[in-house]
Amino acid sequence: MIYISDRLEYKLRKDLEIYEKKKVESTFVEIINSKGKNVIIGCIYKHHNISDKEFNMLLEAKLAKVSQEKKPC
Repeated sequence: MIYISDRLEYKLRKDLEIYEKKKVESTFVEIINSKGKNVIIGCIYKHHNISDKEFNMLLEAKLAKVSQEKKPC
C-alpha cells in the first residue's frame, strides 16, 4: 500500500506491478509533475518463501521497463 496526498496528481502503473502468490506483491504509481519529469514510486513486499535470485529476476524486468522511460524511480 502507498499513501498519496490528495494534493498530488497520480496514475496507477498496473504495467509495473508484480504479483506471485506467497512470493512477491507490489504496487506502483506515477506522480504527475507539471514542472518537470514525472516520478515513479513503488512499494514491494518480498515474502520469505522466494529466493533472492528469483526475486531479483522478477524485479530486474520491471526496473528495465522503468529505466527505458527515463523517469526517476
